[in-house]
Amino acid sequence: MAESRRFRRQNIHPRRVQILYVTEGDGIVATRDEEREGSEGDLIVFPPGKEHWHGNTEDATSPFTHVYFLAEPGDGELTVLDSP
Repeated sequence: MAESRRFRRQNIHPRRVQILYVTEGDGIVATRDEEREGSEGDLIVFPPGKEHWHGNTEDATSPFTHVYFLAEPGDGELTVLDSP
């Protein structure tokens, strides 16, 4: 499990999908194009090659804790669908 107590630097996974599952707290997940809040129970997907970061809000009083997975699409294709 990863714990984010502050903002993180932009990072990228050229060939892998990064999947975050938020287990505790509230934080921010962002790309260069958009920023969203994430909270306990959220599942966030960053497609391969998408610069992104995730971490606490500036005024957070508790950690933004999450489990993350990296996966490489077998056929080189990835379709990200919105939540139902």
